[in-house]
Amino acid sequence: MSTLSEFYQKHSGKLLLLTLLSFPLLFVKAQTLPANNDIETWLPRDSEVRSNYEEFKRDFGVEELIVVGIENTSKDDVLVEAVCERLERLDSVRKCWSPGRMQAIMTSFGVDDVEAESRLKGLTLSQDGRLVGLICLLSPEGYGDRAKTVDAVTGVLEYCQLRGDQVRLAGAPVIVTELDRLGSEEENQKFFFITLLVCWGLLAYTTRQWQLSLALLGLTIWAIQLTLAGIHVAGGEMNFILSALSVMVMIFTLAVSIHFMHYYTAALEDDDPLGQALKTAWKPCCLATLTTTIGLVSLAVSDILPVNQFGYAAAWGSVVALITGLGLTPALMTIWPPQAQSEEQGAAIISRLGDWISTHSKVVSAATVTMIMATCVGLMSIETKIDPLDFLPKNSKVLTDAQRVEAQLTNIDSIEAVVEFRNNDLPFTQRLEKVREIEAVIAGHPAVRHTISSASFFPSEMPQNPFTLGRLLKRAESQREHNEYIADGERLWRIS
Repeated sequence: MSTLSEFYQKHSGKLLLLTLLSFPLLFVKAQTLPANNDIETWLPRDSEVRSNYEEFKRDFGVEELIVVGIENTSKDDVLVEAVCERLERLDSVRKCWSPGRMQAIMTSFGVDDVEAESRLKGLTLSQDGRLVGLICLLSPEGYGDRAKTVDAVTGVLEYCQLRGDQVRLAGAPVIVTELDRLGSEEENQKFFFITLLVCWGLLAYTTRQWQLSLALLGLTIWAIQLTLAGIHVAGGEMNFILSALSVMVMIFTLAVSIHFMHYYTAALEDDDPLGQALKTAWKPCCLATLTTTIGLVSLAVSDILPVNQFGYAAAWGSVVALITGLGLTPALMTIWPPQAQSEEQGAAIISRLGDWISTHSKVVSAATVTMIMATCVGLMSIETKIDPLDFLPKNSKVLTDAQRVEAQLTNIDSIEAVVEFRNNDLPFTQRLEKVREIEAVIAGHPAVRHTISSASFFPSEMPQNPFTLGRLLKRAESQREHNEYIADGERLWRIS
């Protein structure tokens, strides 16, 4: 270790200068780390659920929507249709449905006005009729950049002077965009700075040297930037789980640095305190990092991609913490050697605690085993629940908007059932009746609020008169290209 000690004595200044010069590059790479909170990333890549979803998108197009709820208005309000038309002009929106448009199609197919409006209640109209919902179906461009799409929709609403509680926005793109914002480095900076301030106060209290405490804090920030930059270079992405990584790397780095500093102060009477500290510190710090890394890498067995990514990213962060704490802290010690601290009071407290545990070892062991068994019972009763809304702050407008839309209009997510007809000779009316039968079964499930399919736009009883039926089917044929619920030449029928 004497060779290492000599190295630090000669080159500490150069090593720290190189660290300082590398910071801007690492900072830029860390800040440009892309965010991805897509709900699909929680599905295993090779799972049947995900493959079915990808096939559904190929058949029926991108199925993501934004629900725009307009308060204190009616479906016949001119403003509602004007907003709908402006939203449909956006490149990111392929179709925008208003209650008026949906009712017009139903009535053109022979559904009377009263029945048509009742079908829209709880879907695009609240029961009291004072909250009107516009359903914006995203185009591939809109799906590719959800944040830009949400900004464009918000821009249209502001142009129409709809702000605050006058309008409610809900849907997966809105939630994902908000999660991206909450999980971004910019949003977490204010909390991160508070954490830094607390850490600096504790370091200054411990070291009694403000220069050394600031330098140690600077090393932790460098370690965080190196960790995030490494994730960026490796092709990783930020998400709301990885947003906890910065604080974790800070804790790991400070733990190694403080350990080394205490080893150094304990060896101040030695001829080579730096070498003695390195000799004492390397083994426990390396073993602690090794066991931590093994535990974190074990998360890579998870099929859930964000958990998998967190395992690798956190393991990389623990290695960076070791390199920083054990590799760069000695350089600081040569420039600002820590002062010897009196630890008699703390040592006395630790000694008394150790004596008490030794004297009451059987009681402590029994209490520990009992607590472990109790927690194991609780562990078996834990249920899995992943709801993106649970990650939003309770006072978030996105959360209150989503709750309002779900309570008064429709759920912001859905289950999509696809009925496949392999008999190409089956008439349209028979397919329609079969879909209606299946839809009725699905609608009867206690967890289903409502359903919608192509059958929802047709009258409950199809016309018996051949001429009337022919005109209706001809009208349906003319609307085929606008039909969101039939694909592949009437082979696939969708029930939401």
